[in-house]
Amino acid sequence: MKTNKTYLYFLICVMFTSCQTYQTFYKETATLNSLTQEHDQRLDVSNSKPVNIENKITKFTNLRYLNLSNSPNLNLENILTLIPNPLKLRVLIMDGNNLKKLPINIKRFVNLKQISLNRNPYLDLNHTFNILSNLPIIFLNLQDNLLNKLPANIAKLKKLEDFNLTGNSIKHNQTFTYLNKLPNLKSLWLNRNKLKKLPKGLFTLEKIKNLYLEHNQLKSISLEISKLKNVWIIHAGHNNFTELPKAFATVPKLLLLHINNCKISSIPEIYATKTSHIMGLILDNNYLHLTTKRRWKKIFRSNFLLSME
Repeated sequence: MKTNKTYLYFLICVMFTSCQTYQTFYKETATLNSLTQEHDQRLDVSNSKPVNIENKITKFTNLRYLNLSNSPNLNLENILTLIPNPLKLRVLIMDGNNLKKLPINIKRFVNLKQISLNRNPYLDLNHTFNILSNLPIIFLNLQDNLLNKLPANIAKLKKLEDFNLTGNSIKHNQTFTYLNKLPNLKSLWLNRNKLKKLPKGLFTLEKIKNLYLEHNQLKSISLEISKLKNVWIIHAGHNNFTELPKAFATVPKLLLLHINNCKISSIPEIYATKTSHIMGLILDNNYLHLTTKRRWKKIFRSNFLLSME
């Protein structure tokens, strides 16, 4: 139906926006040698030498976005102090800086919405979350930090909406108990977390709308996933499914399921019943036989976005 397809198109737009997050903010990215510093809103000084940054960063008076990644020799306390107009900064990226402690003076940026701390495996998370709890953080990126659990004070980040934990080993059920205390959490990334099954604690996160489970080792999905009553979108591609899991059909508000690059050769009949509310199904690069594809394309033709390439 046209209404369903329009709604699905809207959801896909939301999905791509959430995937991009801080990459879509503001205008063209400047460098230290830009000639119009007073107008630049995005500054990328990743992989830069400390002396170059300290000598020039004070000229950028309109920063909304700052990337300080891959420069472990930076004196971040000093550099963050030099930034003029701290109230304007919304996005801060400090990936790959071998951080052990988050700089205290990050508190200057009282309107900071998004922070990325990828590839900082020695980072003191208790200290980090205590500092960030004083800021209006809605997006937190902790990819590839060798994490297997989170401390309890993650629950202090009351405004957090999008949390990227890709490239860790988050399996500890207590971690999800803490995440369940985040009143605004909408999107959770657990890609590349070496998951062979979904932790039971995950099924307590009834408020999340977007769930990313790609590049794990999943072979099946527990029916308990139906407890995720508000999930709209699930990405579960690059896993070890041989059949499209029946459990996904029982998630009450699931509308878009992206489950490409697995080993799926069959689709259960539950997907042809009213139990399933899925309107978009992406099954590219699986093992579906041509006759299977033809049959399901007919079943889904009226109100489905369907891809089986």
